Amino acid sequence: DATETVDTDDDGTGNNADADDDGDGVSDDSDAFSLDATESVDTDGDGTGNNADTDDDGDGVLDSSDAYPLDSTYSSDTDGDSLPDVYETANGLDPDDASDANSDSDSDSLTALEEFGYGTSPNRKDSDFDTLPDGWEIANGRDPLVADYVLDTGWFHTCALGDSGGVCWGDNEVGQTDVPTLSNPTAVSGGDAHTCALDDTGVVCWGRNGYGQSDVPTLSNPTAVSPG
Repeated sequence: DATETVDTDDDGTGNNADADDDGDGVSDDSDAFSLDATESVDTDGDGTGNNADTDDDGDGVLDSSDAYPLDSTYSSDTDGDSLPDVYETANGLDPDDASDANSDSDSDSLTALEEFGYGTSPNRKDSDFDTLPDGWEIANGRDPLVADYVLDTGWFHTCALGDSGGVCWGDNEVGQTDVPTLSNPTAVSGGDAHTCALDDTGVVCWGRNGYGQSDVPTLSNPTAVSPG
């Protein structure tokens, strides 16, 4: 077979056709060591696989002494409550008191330990400032770190994004509140008498176009929108 010369795992399928060259159960596209069956992950990217590496996250603390061996941000948890000491100190918790992991100082129905896991603030009931408590968002399948509404105003019109998409109201002299079909819009911004939104297709603008302000040029991966 001129298309194959090597079969690392001796499974009868050459490496060019084999999706798991070393036969370790981890596909090559997810394996940091696709030709070494003893390794598949290299957390700190230092060229030594985690199985052989004594400091997986490369934070200078040996795994044997690191409470978070795969996270270089943290290394100690004095009270053993699964909350890193530096996290507790930064958020007004006691790194020597394990009981505060179950506290809910912001009354959002999430414990401090749950807040740590979700990435929300243990001291702010509504981490994304959308008026919906973090605990309620979690319980209802929403993201407590992403506001569930977006609102912006132009000179004489207002637009908002919600679960149903985009809606605008107010002055519509030049069609600035006539929202076109949008695909999963994530941002909206109102200008003088035109409006722009960011959706899966890129930037979409409508309304006044006397100076070409609604003619969107070719853009590559736009991340924000502001019509001025």
